[in-house]
Amino acid sequence: DSVIVDRGIYKENIMWPSINGIKLIGLGDTASTVIDGNGQSSVVTIISTGLIDSSTVIKGFKILNGGNVSKGGGLLIRGSGPKLVNLSITGNKSTNSGGGVSLIDANAQMDGVAITANSSGAAGGIIVEGGTPIIRNTVINGNTANSGAGICSYGGNPQFLNSTVINNRA
Repeated sequence: DSVIVDRGIYKENIMWPSINGIKLIGLGDTASTVIDGNGQSSVVTIISTGLIDSSTVIKGFKILNGGNVSKGGGLLIRGSGPKLVNLSITGNKSTNSGGGVSLIDANAQMDGVAITANSSGAAGGIIVEGGTPIIRNTVINGNTANSGAGICSYGGNPQFLNSTVINNRA
């Protein structure tokens, strides 16, 4: 199944169903198709026990204003391996870790993602806790945290390919 989303700002906090192969595609560019978490919780939460793989796709959105959570202000992905393509993950917060993205035992694939201006106690940009995510053509820039401002990895084996980590502050 594919869900095609027209340009606009959508105030949503998405709890992804335990169904593999759904494609959530934003029309236009990441500036014109926005999912705004309204500071309520993670903007997108995908929790599965290995069911969701790279045939599940989120593409073409700005993920904005997630907050009021311990982990994963923008994206919280646990036990899953979706494909994340052409996303801007910006202006998200978490109290503990992974202001922009929290990958827990996740084998997500990121391609063409900008993780910018997020904040957290640790790993303002992205935290990897287990799993082997592939992070390709991604920029992690301008994130803040008390420690590990751009990236933290605990027990995970992230693979970074052609990616840039710059100007993060701890």
